[in-house]
Amino acid sequence: MGSRGNDLTTISAAHSEHAGEAFGHLASSYDEDFENLPASRRLRGLVWKAYLQHFTRGDVLLELNCGTGTDALALAQSGIRVHATDVSPGMLEAFQSKLVASPYRDLVSLQRMAFDQIPALRPSVFDGSYSNMGGLNCESDLRRVARDLHQVIRPGGVFVGTFLGHWAVWEIAAFLARGRFKEAFRRTRRSGVPARVGGSLVQTFYYSPADVAAHFAPHFTPVEVLGLNIFTPPPTSVNAYRSLGKAVRFLERVDDALMRTFPFDRLGDHFVIVLRHGESV
Repeated sequence: MGSRGNDLTTISAAHSEHAGEAFGHLASSYDEDFENLPASRRLRGLVWKAYLQHFTRGDVLLELNCGTGTDALALAQSGIRVHATDVSPGMLEAFQSKLVASPYRDLVSLQRMAFDQIPALRPSVFDGSYSNMGGLNCESDLRRVARDLHQVIRPGGVFVGTFLGHWAVWEIAAFLARGRFKEAFRRTRRSGVPARVGGSLVQTFYYSPADVAAHFAPHFTPVEVLGLNIFTPPPTSVNAYRSLGKAVRFLERVDDALMRTFPFDRLGDHFVIVLRHGESV
């Protein structure tokens, strides 16, 4: 039994290192290729609203998979301290270059850390934590992540996670339109699917809000779920946005109206789930 556990830990660590290298290849152009897209900025803005409903000035937060620091710097502008972590040296290097020039640099600290290294942060205790843009979709063991966060987040603190979900309406429709029926529902595979990241294949695990809530129980209880890009295309679907033109604004208004309404909050390319720590421990 113990040997099996060690084997799983070794596999997880190797997967984290591989994912870190893959995302590192994207670091130098990540902001230009993704962050600067209008649809990406809109997506970030919606997630930031969720953050600021639950995090307040003076809070000290733990960020998982910080990337090039877009979220941390935005929160720092609101007087929130962030300990930002990522497994990718390339992403952290890109973040560091921005942080040096930021007037909010004193509110942000950086650390290279994989998801399975959260316990090493003790005895630090954070007011809350967050993970954006599907970083935790690279993790097959959310139960372990939840147990580890349980040790470093104060009772009553909140975790806000943005995940790639099972039922991405736009992606399913796009695959079906091309006759690629098997791929249309690939996100429902429990074993995950390989996704191309920076020229490498990274095993990616898709979750539903119910999956995340179950994995985070009993240490965290769900507060709310928000669907993102329900009827609008994912941010990187540049050709789709170009083809839709002004119709995108209508779809955005539909998304805004339905993002908190079941079952539409479960149907986006991404969803945000807010979980409160300690209420059922």
